[in-house]
Amino acid sequence: MSSIVAGLGRTFQYVILAGLLIWCAAALWFDGRPGLTAFFPALLLIFWRIRGRKPRFLTLFATVGVGLVWWLRIRATNEADGQPAVARVATAQVDEAA
Repeated sequence: MSSIVAGLGRTFQYVILAGLLIWCAAALWFDGRPGLTAFFPALLLIFWRIRGRKPRFLTLFATVGVGLVWWLRIRATNEADGQPAVARVATAQVDEAA
């Protein structure tokens, strides 16, 4: 019974880790930064060079942490290039008659 619970826990950890790694790749892709070209080779290097399940797992979580810290440090800007149909600052007008 305990091996089943341990297996389910490990599977849950891998699913969460895979989702976080996909999020990091998507954040790098959509923010248009050159970090995506280093992200995939870094993942391949982690799988190639780091032996053992636990060290590899912790290194991958550290990679997610680096991606998250990087993403949280991006400043919001209105000068980014966008699609012409939607590339304008949002505005609102309040009508007090209502």
